[in-house]
Amino acid sequence: MVDPIRLTTLVDRLNQYIADLKSFRESHSVERLAESRERAALLERYLHRALECSLDIVTHVVVSNALGAANTRAGNFRKMAAGGLIAEDLADRLSRLGRYRNLIVHEYAELKPEDLAEHLQTAPELLGRFAEAAARLLDN
Repeated sequence: MVDPIRLTTLVDRLNQYIADLKSFRESHSVERLAESRERAALLERYLHRALECSLDIVTHVVVSNALGAANTRAGNFRKMAAGGLIAEDLADRLSRLGRYRNLIVHEYAELKPEDLAEHLQTAPELLGRFAEAAARLLDN
């Protein structure tokens, strides 16, 4: 069983990060990202914070519900799906986002503005779906 205070805190935080990403998306085009390293770095940070928070949530849920350990933190989304707590397609897409977080944090490769812009277009809605699923666990 999840810790309701911890999960509420994390879901609230994730929702704020999602709002930050949506606000950023409204005012920044791919061209603007390519023109400014500062803008790209800010977007990297917003994505990093949102993805890190989602990974904290999924780890908490998987451990609290004894769903078994995944080989990676991003793999925990699939554990959550196997437990019937999120849809498989959402788990797959979130797992890919979790791996993108590794590129941001560990700089395995240079992040291209067009890749950042693509994630900016899709991440807020995916993370929003995840935040909603996590919040539903508080109702059970």
